[in-house]
Amino acid sequence: MSFTQRSGVIVIGAGPAGLAAAIGCHDAGLIATVVDTSPAASAHAATGRSAALFSTTIAFLARLGVWDRCAPHAEPLRALQFIDDTGRRLRAPDALFKAAEIGEEAFGCNIANADLARALKEIAAEKGIAILTPGPLRTFHESATRAILTFENGIELYAPLAVAADGRNSATREAAGIRALTWPYEQTAMAASFSHSRPHNGLCIEFHRSGGPFTLIPLPGNRSSFVWTERKADAARLMGLDDEAFAHEMEKASHFALGRIFDLSQRGAFPLSALMAREFGRARVALVGEAAHAVPPIGAQGLNLGFRDVEALLGLLVDAKAANADLGGEDLLRDYSAARRGDIVSRTLGVDLLNRSLLSSFLPMQAARGLGLYALGAIGPLRRAFMRRGMAPAGPVQ
Repeated sequence: MSFTQRSGVIVIGAGPAGLAAAIGCHDAGLIATVVDTSPAASAHAATGRSAALFSTTIAFLARLGVWDRCAPHAEPLRALQFIDDTGRRLRAPDALFKAAEIGEEAFGCNIANADLARALKEIAAEKGIAILTPGPLRTFHESATRAILTFENGIELYAPLAVAADGRNSATREAAGIRALTWPYEQTAMAASFSHSRPHNGLCIEFHRSGGPFTLIPLPGNRSSFVWTERKADAARLMGLDDEAFAHEMEKASHFALGRIFDLSQRGAFPLSALMAREFGRARVALVGEAAHAVPPIGAQGLNLGFRDVEALLGLLVDAKAANADLGGEDLLRDYSAARRGDIVSRTLGVDLLNRSLLSSFLPMQAARGLGLYALGAIGPLRRAFMRRGMAPAGPVQ
């Protein structure tokens, strides 16, 4: 049976970015309704994988009251090491970055997606934030004062602003007429968590291989997560192995950095592609998370970018509410796009360039990557600037 419901802000998507947006709106005195158009996909995204969150992201989650629930399940990331394992003639030197060098205890923390999702859902439930599951979006209309969305089961929602947090294949983005640039990679990323015989000591290791990066990220105890990117055929072969054989391949690929590997969680695999919206807000729709941008899993940029989207949008909404201005008007959405463009474009293109440099057989590109890593490792002020820059947004978060 159909019915119509008014809200202050409609959030489409119940992943981390969407739930954070809803919690932040609630805290700002705005009625937020969350629409989970694909509950099965949301549940699947929370299994196996982990999220490496920068200190700035953790501070944002703390302000939302979420981090206290996450902290017992998170492991500080105290150091990061890049190792060139391409086997090529122009090999970059290893580079080690320690948070203590810039006066930080850690660059951030790594936490299982399932633990992060549980904390966000608990806080949303305690605040009485409604999470609806009405099926896919069917129609979208923009009026002079509101966005009107109708879903498969007949529910109609309307509000001054809709926040699209429904992923890289965002139906809301398409319905609002926001175009996006997309490009595929001939790679597949594999991810899971595992136990190991040697302690990780808070060190995140990123092996730069000719098929893509292979990253080991600490979790509490003698457990870590990994993201292993390979060319599609190689990834398919690896995913076809049983757990014991796959663990043996991981040991070889990691040069036994964590000793013996065992007790793998369920492995997931996903094809790599990149996406960047041409604009991040229009037609009473603001894009956050992978609805706005998607990058390969290099340098832990994706989810941190998404939380920065939410933080910037919330700042603008608080100001608009205080000024009794239109929450979804052209001025707010234009300011939001401007606030996020520099950060998103620089991170997306930077990750794309690093990924292509690993795949390329073009010697000048290999030489440039090696020279860049050498400079980062050898020149103290540059290394420290790189570490601070990696943890912070490229532009102002409102």
